[in-house]
Order: sequence, then structure tokens, then C-alpha cells
Amino acid sequence: MARFAGIGGCKGKMVETTTEKISHMPGRVNLPDGAVTEQLERILASPQFAQSSRLSRFLSYVVEQSIAGDRTRLKGYTIGIDVFDKNEDFDPQIDTIVRVQAGKLRQRLDLYYADAGRHDPVRILIPKGSYAPVFQLALETGPTGDTVEAAPGQRDPKGLSIVVLPFAKLGVGGLHDHLADGITEEITNALSRFREITVIAQGTRRGADDPPESPRDIAARLGVTHLLHGSVRSAGSSVRVTVRLVDGATQATLLSETYDRDIETDALFQVQDDIAAHIAAEVAEPHGVLSRIDSRWSRGGAGRTGDAYDAVLAAFAYLRAPTEPDHARVRARLEQVAAANPVYSSAWAMLAILIVDELRGPYNTIPDPPPMVRAIEVARHAVDCDPLNANAYLALALAHFFSGDLPSFRNAAERALNLNAASPDVLADCGICLAFSGEWERGLGLVQKALRLCINPPPWYHAFLAINAYRLGADEEALVHARRGITGAFRWGPLLQVMCLGQLGRGEEAVPLIGQILEIAPDFPRKARAELELWNLSPELIDRFCDGWRKAGLQVT
Repeated sequence: MARFAGIGGCKGKMVETTTEKISHMPGRVNLPDGAVTEQLERILASPQFAQSSRLSRFLSYVVEQSIAGDRTRLKGYTIGIDVFDKNEDFDPQIDTIVRVQAGKLRQRLDLYYADAGRHDPVRILIPKGSYAPVFQLALETGPTGDTVEAAPGQRDPKGLSIVVLPFAKLGVGGLHDHLADGITEEITNALSRFREITVIAQGTRRGADDPPESPRDIAARLGVTHLLHGSVRSAGSSVRVTVRLVDGATQATLLSETYDRDIETDALFQVQDDIAAHIAAEVAEPHGVLSRIDSRWSRGGAGRTGDAYDAVLAAFAYLRAPTEPDHARVRARLEQVAAANPVYSSAWAMLAILIVDELRGPYNTIPDPPPMVRAIEVARHAVDCDPLNANAYLALALAHFFSGDLPSFRNAAERALNLNAASPDVLADCGICLAFSGEWERGLGLVQKALRLCINPPPWYHAFLAINAYRLGADEEALVHARRGITGAFRWGPLLQVMCLGQLGRGEEAVPLIGQILEIAPDFPRKARAELELWNLSPELIDRFCDGWRKAGLQVT
């Protein structure tokens, strides 16, 4: 690893990011076998695992084989035989028991660390795409340099926290008995994938004779800022799920939604997944309810300098409407936070994305070392700190995409999508890059899903829809989306409008927009084609972009 002048490569900063320092960070140490064995015993004795002998046996097997140094046995075939008692003719490509149970094991571990294990010193993770466990210390260094306890995923301890209470079962018998428990579990899982929020599962319902608790009492007892609860009612094949988000301190209802579904039309698991994804996105994504009610989100994370959680919030606020001054300010804050919090994955992930923007902006570019070299390095460290952080894989995917390494981009993008398919920004960013690299149908589908999930989408979602319509020759439709897309200091808003107006023969309307573009980026006509190539667009689409600009009077070369 190269020695940088600063984490983001900023000259004049003396923040170390050497190989020696990163190799000794707590998120990557080799834990003693005894510590891992003790943690395994804690997990197996927990309510989440005590009643599931199959998942307990699965977890014990992969951990013990890993401790023994025999990771070659952590394959679908050998696990099927050794754990699930399959015959020697077992074919894991036909019989999917190992993959299905691995998914359940990952979910059960998420629930354990969100509840009974949230204060445990060691984390055992099973990253998607592998059966080999990852062992991590659940410690992070705070902004002052002190070591503080952290929840799973190296989340900032001063951030928001939610308890998901068991959903009530309304009605008598039927599918809703299982659906209520399933909805509770799926919402907990979906929320836990947003690594900036700590999620706690309330594992047991209180008895009928227990005294009632107010939201304020529950929040105080569990130490959370918010509560999520609801109910499930069924009549025949129809199911109605209600959900409420409550402020633990004020008891104010911040969100109240109702979801109606037909079990006959949609499979039971599909209903659970769909509702959980909508609720998680509406509550936890960077443009959702919590982002609007937390003053730190609304003012772009304008807390004290160096505060880890505030810096991450500032990065999310910047990404909603990027500008060059905000880029410089937020990148500097993330550099400070990453230096003080070497295993806070979210800070490193957002820093990597800000470094990517040195090229795709382009904003405040530092040429040596090149932005994408630094971005890949920082993003890889974010992944190492928290293999379950979708934003870390998104950062890695973006860095590879703008480096032109499309196979590595696709690998990282798939991991990000698998880790959090309820995050609109993960869906949209991955979808846009997949489309630009040739997978237009799939990319469009991901962006459209992001729009369905996001209650307050940023304008750049529509910028992509403008490009897609323009690609298909639907210039009027493209113009409508372009006018809803990015505007202001980010030049692509007016650029998209100008090319549409050029194709529609309305060059006179483009004149003030061209003036705005040249004021923001006077050298754009000379660099236009190179900037489009950076986005991995096809030569044919690049030609159509340039043709539209020329017809409107913007003479690109």
C-alpha cells in the first residue's frame, strides 16, 4: 500500500494510512481461538439459537473448521454431508438446503447481535457468497482516541437506535399467526442493513399480567431513541399490516403506514420481504423519516468537528445535492474521523465515495496518487472493517467502475445489492452504473425500484431516467425528466436539458442554459467526450449526446 500525505491524499495533512497501521486495526486482527470459542458458546446459548438445533450445528461446524484451519471443508457439498446428513451423491446445485440454511443463519446472527449479543466483545459473521466465518472485535476508537463499545457493524455509538417490537396478531387463526412473527423478523433484518442505525429486536412479548409500558418506558429500559411496532390482520387471503414509528422521548408518532397485500397473488415470503423493504427504506434510508426528524441530518451533520456520526450524516447530505465547496468540507471532516476511528466502516465508506467524486464530479481533484487508486484502497478497508456494510461495497463498486474495471465493479455491486436491497441509493447507484456498462434493462429496473422505495428521492434519480429516455429517442420524455434532475452548481442538470432541446429543435431555449454551463465549467466543450467515456457509455450513445449539444449550440469537440 502506498504512503499517502493524507487519507484522501490531501496535501498538508499528515494522517497515516500505511500498510503497517491498517494491518493492525482491531477489525482485522486474528483473535485467539479461546475468544472465538467463548463467543460461539454465548451465541448457541442465546434465545435466537437455543431452539434451532440445525442452525446451531451449522454455525458450530463452520466456526470449528475455521479455527482448525481447514477452510477447504467450508463448501456446499461437504457442509451438506457433514451438517445436514446428505448422502455422497448430494448435489448442492440441485438441492439448495445449504444455501437456504446459510441465509437463515446470517439472519439469525443479525438478530442475535441486534439483541442479546449487542454488547458482546467478539462478532462472528458469515458474509454472503461464502460459508467461511469472519471473526471481529466489536470495538472501535472514538473521536477522542478512547476505545468505546460498538454495536455490530462498527456503528457510531452516538447515532440513532430503534427497537422493533413484536407485531400484534389481530384476528383468529390463519396465515397471520406466522406472518406477524415473520414481518417482525424481516423488518429487524432489513433495518439492520442500514449500518448507521443500531437496531434492537425485542425478542419476547410481555405477559398479559405484566404492567403496561409506555413508549418512553420501553425506550428508557432498552436505551433506544425510537420504537417501531405494528399489527397484522388477515381475512381470507387478504392481509393488512400497520406500522408506527414512535419517538422514545416525546412519544410522538413519526410514521404511520398501512400495507394491504393478497397472499393468493403473492407468495408469503414475498409479502414479508416487500413490506419489510418498504418500511426499512421509509424509516432508515438517508432520505427517509429519520433523516427528516434528526436535526443533524437536516443541517448536513453540522455537529462538532470530528464527531464520527455527524460526519457520516454530512456525507449523506452532500450526496443528495453535490457541490464543490461541500465536497471539500465534507471530505476534510471524513479524513479526520477516519483517522480517529480506524474501524468505523461507514466513515471509511463515505470517504471512499467522496474520493470517487474527485473524478466523477470532478471536485477538488488531487492527482497524486490518482483518485481511484486511493478510493479503491479506502473502500477495501471499509469492507474489511464491516463485511456486512452495503455502503462499503457500493464505494468499492463505484471506485472500480470509474477505474474501468467492470468485472470487479459487478462483483462489488452484487455484494452491495445482496447486503441491502432496501437501500434506494445502493439500488440507484448500482443500477445506473450497470445500465451505463450495457445492462440497461436490469439497471433501469433497479432505479425504478429505488424510486418506489424512496419517499423523497434526490433529483439525480431523474437524471438517469432522462438519459435512458434520450437513449431510446424519447426526447420529450427525456426533457421532462431532465428538468426534474440535478440543477444548480452541478452542471449535468442543464447539460441534459440542452441536449434534449437540441434534438427537439428548440435551441433558443438552450441559450441561457449553455451560459450557465460555461460559467460552471468553461472547459467542458473540450473535455465532453472524455467525461462521457469516464462513465463507460457506448460510443453510439456518446455520439448522440454530442449531437444534441451541437444542435443546441454547445460546440463540443
